[in-house]
Parts: sequence; structure tokens; C-alpha cells
Amino acid sequence: MDLSLFIVSLAALVIPIIMARFKINAIPTAVAEIVTGIILGKSLLNTIKITSSVSLLSNLGVILLMFLSGMEINFDLFKKKDLPDTKPSSVNPARIAVFSFATITVMALILAEILTPIQYRNQSLVA
Repeated sequence: MDLSLFIVSLAALVIPIIMARFKINAIPTAVAEIVTGIILGKSLLNTIKITSSVSLLSNLGVILLMFLSGMEINFDLFKKKDLPDTKPSSVNPARIAVFSFATITVMALILAEILTPIQYRNQSLVA
């Protein structure tokens, strides 16, 4: 059996158990598993080697993460609420989300334009 697949499966089993045992509620389990993947992966300890089965498990994990994220969307936030006892709120979560997404996209494009020439200049210095 592939050792990397065993380590990934063991981590996926043990992390939720540890978080439940020590009553860690500050961060979601998925975030703790992502951080553990960063620690075990080539970013830090480099104990996990990418094989076809680990790659398949990785893709499945991303699909499940997106599914669970979609399940947590509260569509009631998009409805207008006109309650008689309260004043109308000027905060619209949908508008904030669209504005945040647009701002992040523009900033990413600006940083890409700034950093791309630096990358090519550094590659020519190394070669």
C-alpha cells in the first residue's frame, strides 16, 4: 500500500476526532485539514509524495469541500426583509460580496502585471 495515501487517510480520520475530543470550535475541521495538508505536504515537511491515488483523493477532497461550502450558503440573505418594527438596513450582503470579489480580482490583475516582469528578469539572471 502507498505510504502517502495511508498518511493522508490517517490524517483525515484523526483530525476531526482530535478536534472533537479537545472541543476545538474556533476553526472549522476543513480548515484544520487544509493546514495539516500544508504541513505534511511539500511546503513544509515533504512527507507526502504525489501519486495517482493521492491526486485522486486530492481532487475528491476539493469537490467535497466545494459541495459543503455550497450547502452552507444562506439564500435568505439575498431576500429583502421589510420588517415593520425595524428601520431598513443599508447593509446588503450580496452587494458586499460582489464588491469584494471585484476588488480582489482587480488587485490580483494589478499584482500579476507588476510581478510578471520581475519573474522573467529573475529567470534570465539564473540561466
